[in-house]
Amino acid sequence: MKLVASFAAALLTFSIVGPASASSSCDARAVVVVELDVYDGHEVMRINEVEPKSGAAFDDFFKNCARKTVVLASPSSTISQLLNIRFFIGKIGLKASKENFFVFAARPGGRTMTYLETFATIKYTRNKDELLKITEDPPQESNYL
Repeated sequence: MKLVASFAAALLTFSIVGPASASSSCDARAVVVVELDVYDGHEVMRINEVEPKSGAAFDDFFKNCARKTVVLASPSSTISQLLNIRFFIGKIGLKASKENFFVFAARPGGRTMTYLETFATIKYTRNKDELLKITEDPPQESNYL
């Protein structure tokens, strides 16, 4: 019986403290960049330019979570991949919003990327500092020339 009570207490503690500690650890980092693509029929995800091992996508996302999430989704990526990222954000106790979740249609190595909130097309970048600057004032109009 004590084991059940201990387990229940631990579960209750994690359900209250877990999301709070997750969001505070995410606040320690400014931006996480998630790249989504499909190669040879297989969904591919990179988190800060590193591809997670099979079955470890959420764990790697959690370890790298940040105040802002930038998704670079290739034209061949799937909607389920994008929904997975929103699910990951919710699972760690955060709510995706236009202040912390930014999705760009971007072909890896391409010259441009399109911010899907406004459909503004800008110069392509994977650089975290440049992406952080872009998210501070998201593009409202195309300016890639």
